[in-house]
Amino acid sequence: MFHQSLSDYAPISTRSLELESQEIHLFSFKVTAIEKQGMSYRSQSQQYFCHFTDRRFLFVPLSPEQSKFSVNYDAIERFKLVRTLNLSTFAKLIFKMAPIEVPDQEWIVAVTPPERSRSAAKDFVQLGNELLGVVPGGFQMMVDDPQAIAQFKQEVEAIDTPVIVDFVAPKCEPCQMMSPVVNELAEQFAGQFKLIKVDIDQNPSIALHYNIDCFPTLLIMNSGTVIDRIVGVVPKPVLVKVLNNHLAQL
Repeated sequence: MFHQSLSDYAPISTRSLELESQEIHLFSFKVTAIEKQGMSYRSQSQQYFCHFTDRRFLFVPLSPEQSKFSVNYDAIERFKLVRTLNLSTFAKLIFKMAPIEVPDQEWIVAVTPPERSRSAAKDFVQLGNELLGVVPGGFQMMVDDPQAIAQFKQEVEAIDTPVIVDFVAPKCEPCQMMSPVVNELAEQFAGQFKLIKVDIDQNPSIALHYNIDCFPTLLIMNSGTVIDRIVGVVPKPVLVKVLNNHLAQL
């Protein structure tokens, strides 16, 4: 049971990330290295955005003086919580073999989501252990399903107008903000565009196939081919202009 909505840890922009082919960006946290000094803990200068993907953990430094690094799941034994006497809660990563960027096999970090939350460290540990398979997962991992992908492609190709594919996550607050806007667009462009909504919890393989790594994402498709991709919360007037531009070119 997560103390905050998973949308609190929605991925930040992936433009600065170097994701591998079909790698999915799941969650993002800000972590600060912590050093234990006697009975107390002291923050260090090393700060990173830690990005959870479907295959590894990516650490992107906030300072240009530090190097980014990644850690595959099989290199980490587990995540643990560390509670201090002053009621602070940190996360500890226990490595099977520590990367060179980490001084020891046990690395303590302070954790915050994009918006600060007291429970961030707990959720960081819970999600990390779920991805490692240490504890039962509370969300569905994205897996390849050729049959679902083929059926989706057939559905899109059978439509005789361009298609707007709206990829959404049920617990994604930006998706909820965009939903009424997308519905209004479907009404405004009825007969010119067909709207299809894809719930990534129910159809993870489709999101994986189209390299959807942030939510919400809109794909504009024509005859089964992706002709445009719109990521994030976008004002309706901008979307109207984009759709009209595509109609003028088709």
